[in-house]
Formats: sequence, structure tokens, C-alpha cells
Amino acid sequence: MQEPSIEINGQKLTPAQSAVVRVAVTQFQSDIQANPEAFGGDEHGVAMAEAYMARSAEVLLLLLTAD
Repeated sequence: MQEPSIEINGQKLTPAQSAVVRVAVTQFQSDIQANPEAFGGDEHGVAMAEAYMARSAEVLLLLLTAD
């Protein structure tokens, strides 16, 4: 698998650094799935967890479909 090209504030990450980002996003999703109330069990916390899952899924899709 070729790691995606990621640039942060004009600095291009190395493939190893890009892998760290990919693994971190994957682990973040896993943590939320394991504990859906990670941000609190109230309405706001549940909404935050759902939003973070949706946005991290979008980012992960971009990371995994890199050319």
C-alpha cells in the first residue's frame, strides 16, 4: 500500500508520517466504536461521537484511496 501524500501548513509529510496519521484515524474510529459514549452519554456527547465518526470515515476513505 502506498501512503497518501499529506501536507500540513506547507510541510509535506514523509510516508512514515502519513502512515502514523492513517493509523491514528483508524484507532480513533475504533475507540469511538468501542465506547459510543466516549464524549458523554447525553445528547450532545452522542451527537459529537456520530459527527466524529462521519468525518473520520471521510478522511479515512481519502487516506485509503490515495494514488
